[in-house]
Amino acid sequence: MSDGLSPEWLAVRGFFRSRPAVLDVLVSLVVFGLGTTVTLTAQDGEAGEFTALSILLSSLAALALLARRRWPVAVVAVITALIVVGSVTGQETPVLSLAVGSALYTTASRWPGATAWYCALAAGLTMSLLSLLQGPALKEIVPLWTWIGLSTVAGYSVRGRRDYIAAVEERAIRAELGREQEARRQVAEERLRIARELHDVVGHHVVLINVQSAVAAHVLRVDPDKAEESLGHVRQAGRTVLDELNSLVRVLRDPDEPSLSGPVRGLEHLDELTAGFAAAGLPLELHRDGQPRELPVLIDLAAYRIVQESLTNAYKHARGAPTTLCLAYGQHELGIQIRSGGADAGSGTGPAGAGAGAGAGGGAGAGQIAHRLADFGSIERDIVETGPTAGHGITGMRERAAALGGRLRAGRTPDGAFTVLARLPVPPPLDEHDPRQPRRTVVESTVVVAPEAVRAAEAVRTTDAVRAAGAEH
Repeated sequence: MSDGLSPEWLAVRGFFRSRPAVLDVLVSLVVFGLGTTVTLTAQDGEAGEFTALSILLSSLAALALLARRRWPVAVVAVITALIVVGSVTGQETPVLSLAVGSALYTTASRWPGATAWYCALAAGLTMSLLSLLQGPALKEIVPLWTWIGLSTVAGYSVRGRRDYIAAVEERAIRAELGREQEARRQVAEERLRIARELHDVVGHHVVLINVQSAVAAHVLRVDPDKAEESLGHVRQAGRTVLDELNSLVRVLRDPDEPSLSGPVRGLEHLDELTAGFAAAGLPLELHRDGQPRELPVLIDLAAYRIVQESLTNAYKHARGAPTTLCLAYGQHELGIQIRSGGADAGSGTGPAGAGAGAGAGGGAGAGQIAHRLADFGSIERDIVETGPTAGHGITGMRERAAALGGRLRAGRTPDGAFTVLARLPVPPPLDEHDPRQPRRTVVESTVVVAPEAVRAAEAVRTTDAVRAAGAEH
């Protein structure tokens, strides 16, 4: 830190900091020279006289100051002893007083605690006692203690300033490291966010494109109209994925582009999403419970992506098993459950039938769909979570829920159904007495899949299975 000093003074200070021995020699010379000057200019021998012994004592005190950095307490003791010798022999010189002040300054500026004060007290009492033995003289004792006190206080002030500057520099270094760590953390979080978006967007639409193109190839000759409809779904899915990828690319290329530019996919697009899976041949039943309302953007997006990824996995891995989706709106929570397969998947009373029973009976247990938010707890306890998977879909869903303060469980229930259950915190609805607020309603709607789509999807799956079996043989 520059402390507002001029460049010339900073250069001088830097020179002596890099060469402390030079500064010690200079201090010794200044003390010796200043004390000698006072002796020469004093009248009537008040500052002592030049004798061989006084010069020897002054020289020893000046030489002792050369070791003041390494052994400051010992230097104070040596100079105090020289003062005793000079007082006893009557050879006192100003060099000794200047040297003891310099030694006390160094002790205070380098030793923590009260060590310097103890040294100052010992030196002051010794010199005061010597002065009193020569004759009571208050005019000598007061300046003596003033000089000792000022030297010690100056040393403590310098040490305090030095410690303060060191603490400020350390905080600056820590702050810089903290900024770098925060920048790395933000980069890592942004990479995870982009990875989740790419996985959810591309994975979902590529699955639909793959399925619809296979359906089109299967029915091209026997039902050209159905093939044209499937190719229309392919084109629509292609346009959608390109639009969302362009949005991500704009965010990456332009730092001023907001991360959520343009309309964001949310639960208001849920009917469009389920219709796409219905057209692809997924038997899907949709239930809504509670009071649907506008949600914050991040929660709305997370809920949509969780549903999208769960239905994509159900379509890829459940092999046409009935799938049930339930959205339950609570006062402070949104519950999402997607259930596919299970022991009764092949019968006419699949997950949907189980869910209806749960809703009528007032509770949900193993093998049931939770129509109400109050039933989510029992199903959540029944889920046996799977270990690490090869893909990133379930991991991404858990990260989305955790980032918003919610939780997500994915795994098998005792009846063998694969269930994804998420609970996300949401702000409470408006006042119930507000006329603008709709009353609480329970809506249960079923997405019925066209028989042709189911048959076409099953035919494609059968053809793929036959090809795979032929390849094995």
